Amino acid sequence: MFIIRYHKFIIGLILVCVAVSFVFIPNLKVEYDFQSFFIEGDRDLDFYNDYVKIFGSDDNVLLVAIHSEDGIYKHELLNKIRDFTFDCKRLPDVIDVNSITNIKGMMETPLGMMTFPLLHYKDTLRYAKDSSRIAREPLIKGWFVSHDAKSTAVVLEVDQQIDKESKNDLIYELDKLIEAYSFPETHIAGTLNYETRYFRMIDREIQLNILLCALVIVLSLILIFRTLSGVLLPAITVIIAMILLYGFLGILDRPLDVLSTLFPTIMLVVGTSNLIHILSKYKDLLAKDKKKMPAIIETFKELRVTIFLTSLTTAIGFFSLSISSMKPFRDFGIEAGIGVLIAFIVSIAFVPSVLVNIKPSSIYKKRKPKLLVWSEILDNVYYLVSRNPKRVIFISLIILIVSVIGIFRIDSNSYILSNFSRQSSLRKDFYFFEKNFSGVRIYEMAIQVTNGGSITNLKALKEIDKMHSYLEGNPDFGVVYSPVTIYKYVNQVSEGGIPSAFILPDNQLTIREYDEKAMKINRKLYYKFIDSTKTMGKISARMKDIGSDRMKVFIGQTENWINNNIDTDIVSFRVTGVAFLADKSNDYLSRNMLVSLLIAFIVVSIIMFLLFMNFNMVVISLIPNIIPLVVIAGIMGFSGIILNGPIAIIFTIGFVIAVDDTIHFLSKFKFELNKGQDIHAAIQTTMRETGKAIIITTIILFFGFIVLLHSDIKEVFYQGLLVGIMLITALIADLFLLPVLLIVFLGRKEEGGS
Repeated sequence: MFIIRYHKFIIGLILVCVAVSFVFIPNLKVEYDFQSFFIEGDRDLDFYNDYVKIFGSDDNVLLVAIHSEDGIYKHELLNKIRDFTFDCKRLPDVIDVNSITNIKGMMETPLGMMTFPLLHYKDTLRYAKDSSRIAREPLIKGWFVSHDAKSTAVVLEVDQQIDKESKNDLIYELDKLIEAYSFPETHIAGTLNYETRYFRMIDREIQLNILLCALVIVLSLILIFRTLSGVLLPAITVIIAMILLYGFLGILDRPLDVLSTLFPTIMLVVGTSNLIHILSKYKDLLAKDKKKMPAIIETFKELRVTIFLTSLTTAIGFFSLSISSMKPFRDFGIEAGIGVLIAFIVSIAFVPSVLVNIKPSSIYKKRKPKLLVWSEILDNVYYLVSRNPKRVIFISLIILIVSVIGIFRIDSNSYILSNFSRQSSLRKDFYFFEKNFSGVRIYEMAIQVTNGGSITNLKALKEIDKMHSYLEGNPDFGVVYSPVTIYKYVNQVSEGGIPSAFILPDNQLTIREYDEKAMKINRKLYYKFIDSTKTMGKISARMKDIGSDRMKVFIGQTENWINNNIDTDIVSFRVTGVAFLADKSNDYLSRNMLVSLLIAFIVVSIIMFLLFMNFNMVVISLIPNIIPLVVIAGIMGFSGIILNGPIAIIFTIGFVIAVDDTIHFLSKFKFELNKGQDIHAAIQTTMRETGKAIIITTIILFFGFIVLLHSDIKEVFYQGLLVGIMLITALIADLFLLPVLLIVFLGRKEEGGS
């Protein structure tokens, strides 16, 4: 063998590659861009990008809620809130900060425009009157003050051009400031806060997953091989493969994101699986008194094709994700596929090169015959399934039927923070704002005037007001802002600032007059809801997170309401915004993952057909790997796990990993048939030798994925749990159902031939 002949050169070359990788690994950065999870080339995304250029984004707002069970109208508390508001203005990249302590009311007098404080926080005698007025202010209630007046929000407007590092610095400084003030209870909301804290979690989890996976490798190998070399060789091999992958990503300057948390587990899965099969075969040959070199040569002669096929199917399975129109999933598929191939190359090159240089006794030490317990167990499994094929098939069918029932119960109604545990501070903050304020989810609609009209035309404003009132009347909506908000507010100012005057004027001359006043009062606010050409406008509302399914129903109902109540010859409305695009992308991704799974099925089918040149073998190989997918889908249905894109990806990951054991089993089975054994003898030999290896690898892989259960990100938690269950289910199917299928499909053919 070339590798054995040039083993020193190969080891040296790999060590050089590792050294180079270490140089580039520091280049790796963790990034998370929400918009990268949107569908590339989507018309709604293109529209939103143009819309943001005109009106800016509503995602640059941070909300800090301060809660007191005694109520917020307390002198000491209000003074602290006033100081806190002032200090927040000093934070980096903060443009403006508002709270009830600095918001001014406005009214028009004979002497001109005058401002007045809505809350005289220094004068306790005026608290009752001021709080009563604030409760009636349309632009304050539900936004700056909760309905029960026990919570108030400090609203920070942040520079829209802020970069990732500056976001992290801002949240860090804000946390320090909140801690310094020691308020009774605080909560933070806003996309910027969510993104930044999510970044931190991803960064921590990538590091923790590497550590936990390494620990699983070491502990598992100690239990299996119980020799220093038996532990170090596989561990070093997997670590080398992981270093080479991260070094390769560093060279290409590829950032890591939330999906990158799976890389350590995947490298563990593929690398350890290959190594267990290699070392188990090597140990078996040494146990039969084979010499070192012949044992190494025979091991790799028998397994190199099988390991190549398992690595190829796994890599192609991941590469199938590259059809996604979402960059993170496309990148993950390509990078994971490359990682699988790196693990294969290292396994097939590094391991034999090292085995040549170490004593066989460092891997295998002869022990007492009691270790033959593996053969006894697997022989018993073989006898059980060979004597009870109908029972095995019957039980498999029952499991399938129950699982299919569960599939019809699968829920795809995803929520913004459904991927965080209820104990997560992010989720607690989110629920607090939903309960006490107007919610956190942003609902946006673009307004377009038809037939060359203007939004400032009274007819257009009346149609917009209908839409505005329709949204305000929905119990799931809180504060709603639109172009009519501007004219209602100017009318209130013109009528002495009384809350009851917050209404739309009823003549065009007044609208024109108010248009000029609005520009003088707050030009920036004006252009936030009306574009410079006055042909487009914006509706922005805060609402409860009712879930993607209910949101789709609401959008459909709203479209019907518009068709029946709005004169579309004057204005038209179009739903847009980050939340809308996220829901749409999630639906697309779930479907897209099924397409990727179908591609993986086709690839495996082709490989199995080329390997055996027998269509029956294709069917035999797929059935034991379809059952785990159906079982997992059934479990999701019965347990209420929501199906979304990141969860749907487990079906592709689980399938391409689980099918490896089937390929190992069938390859060994074919090898034994070619040696002249009959079907039953070939199955029994395969069970004894390959069965042991696939049990060991599955157990290690199971714990490799189970380490993800530590995650506070529910999607990662469920990825670990469900893939782990899928691997165990696939193992049971390979040990019990696969032999039965071989007997049923091939045994009859053999009997017919004889």
